[in-house]
Amino acid sequence: MMNYKGYIGVAEYDEEAKIFHGNVINTRDVITFKGKSVKEIEQAFHESVDDYLDWCRKDGVDPEKTYSGACAKAAEDTSQLEYLFMAAAASQDCISLWFRYLRKFISADGTPQISQAELHTALESDELTTFQKVTLKRAMTRGTPTYNYVFGLNQPCRKTMVKEAMRIVREQKEKHHD
Repeated sequence: MMNYKGYIGVAEYDEEAKIFHGNVINTRDVITFKGKSVKEIEQAFHESVDDYLDWCRKDGVDPEKTYSGACAKAAEDTSQLEYLFMAAAASQDCISLWFRYLRKFISADGTPQISQAELHTALESDELTTFQKVTLKRAMTRGTPTYNYVFGLNQPCRKTMVKEAMRIVREQKEKHHD
C-alpha cells in the first residue's frame, strides 16, 4: 500500500504479464497505474495522482475527496469476509465505492477471491444491504453484467488513453463555450 498526497494506491503483480497493476482505492474516481518494478510502480502511482490533479485543475473541476484509508489498512490484517463486511459498512451510502471494493474480490484473471462458504455467510448476514447482497452475488457469477462491470474495473488504464480522454473532454468543453 502506498500513500501520496492523501491518495492510497494498491498494486498487484500479474505473473503472466510480468507487470504490476495498481489503482487508487480511496476515491470514487478511477486512477490507475502500472510498472515493471517496485520503483516503476511507485513512480507511476505518483505520476497518475499528479496527472489527475493537473487535469482537475486545468478543467476547473474539484478533485474527488479521498476516503479514509481505515478500510484499506484494516484489510492487511483481516480475512476476506471481515474485509467484505468493513467494505459494506464503509460504502453503504456510495454505490460506486461499493463496486470499487467488489473489484478486490475478483483477481486479474477473473477468478473470484472469496470462497463459496464466505459468499454464503455474507449473503445470509445482516451486515450487507439488500442491494449489496444482490450485487455481490452477481459480481461473483461469471458472465453476468455485474461481473463484467466489476471485472472491467480491474483492467489497467493506459496513460495514453487517459490523456486522450482528457483531450476530448477539453475539446467538448471549448465547443460548449463558443
